[in-house]
Amino acid sequence: MKRILVISENIFSDRLIWQMGFENSEELEFTYILSDEFNELEEKYNEYCSKNIFYNFRFKIFKIIKAVYKYISPLDENYISLRNTFEVDSYYWHPFKKYLFKIIIFSIKNVRVFKIFTDFILRRILPYENKLNLRSYNLIFTFSLGNLKSNFISSIINEAKDKKLKSISYIQSWDNPTSKGMPCFQTSYVFVWSPSMKKDVVQNYLIDEPSISIIGTPLFKKKFKENTKSKLLMFATKSSKSFKDNIRILEDIIELKNIFNFELIVRLHPLNNSEKNREELNRFKKLSVKNNFDLLHAPFDNESITLKEDYNEVADKKFLESHILVNIYSTMNLEAIFHNINVINIDYDYRNKESNPRQNILIDRMQVHNDRLMNYNLIPNVSSKKELHAAIMKSFGLNQFNPKTREAVIQNECGPQYSKDYFLELIKRVVNA
Repeated sequence: MKRILVISENIFSDRLIWQMGFENSEELEFTYILSDEFNELEEKYNEYCSKNIFYNFRFKIFKIIKAVYKYISPLDENYISLRNTFEVDSYYWHPFKKYLFKIIIFSIKNVRVFKIFTDFILRRILPYENKLNLRSYNLIFTFSLGNLKSNFISSIINEAKDKKLKSISYIQSWDNPTSKGMPCFQTSYVFVWSPSMKKDVVQNYLIDEPSISIIGTPLFKKKFKENTKSKLLMFATKSSKSFKDNIRILEDIIELKNIFNFELIVRLHPLNNSEKNREELNRFKKLSVKNNFDLLHAPFDNESITLKEDYNEVADKKFLESHILVNIYSTMNLEAIFHNINVINIDYDYRNKESNPRQNILIDRMQVHNDRLMNYNLIPNVSSKKELHAAIMKSFGLNQFNPKTREAVIQNECGPQYSKDYFLELIKRVVNA
């Protein structure tokens, strides 16, 4: 029996775990660390590093190098996403720190040489502890290469390398290879969605092609679609951290709804479902009652839907029933194209010029993966309330997609049809190699 440790860093990879079809068998036994447990372990790890002066010093060097990795790219053509990431992150920094990092980032002319040098350092300085007992597993499975927020996952990948354990990273999100910077460590194998993502990983992560497998994503599994309502519009909000005008955009949609009386459902972003956003949620609920539309959001503990699986099942059903999706630069643009649902992308906001650049829609527009999708010219990219209203009226009653272009998007960006059996077979091949 081969034992596999599956590690999730956040709620998005939590969802992927049950969507991907991990399944114990006579050959494979899976153990899971979900995001809540992972966060506790990371907290203990940070304490472990901070209490020891020697480890704390080494950990700080690691974080500095990782921070530089976050803002550099081997290819100039993809650098714009990382430059924008730097502008967002450095908004509240002390000016000295900001300009010091600028000097470091822009002085690195040969990224490959820099990476070879820092790889040598990182492998030797990053502390790790043995509480996970990695040696008891045949394979470590993660959903990033350590280039997301967590530092703890990098220590796990590094420890696995030191102990010569096999490891796989499945890239969880569409934007990761072009907007999160280079990873500090490489797993034995990398699973990606599509040919486009494979190209991004090769170019931006400096990872050799033979270790990369294209497997698709369960986000784009074929689903039975029935009873599509000709006048149902779904508005999927963006995270309130990166977009402050979800309510304003909804009011723009309601204005048209109250004239032409189409059916509306609002799907809140998963990250908006927290106590911090309770006030905003209440505003959505009031608008829902006043304007007669359904509001779909992941539940709090004291609300009716208690299982994430239940919520996702309902959310998927409503999505597939929709004729139009109104969306703000997210993976749902791809999902709509895949499922042949007309989609309109919001490309405007009501922010003040002095606002944090993180809430600037221009940042999303310029990201490499978003720009690439918009260049297919399948999606109306509306820049005002007037354009939004016109696009909605045009989209009802017709299919907006050119079949050949749609198929090209599916092949290049979504990847092959996801298969649980193929996924499990690949894992067997890796552990038995």
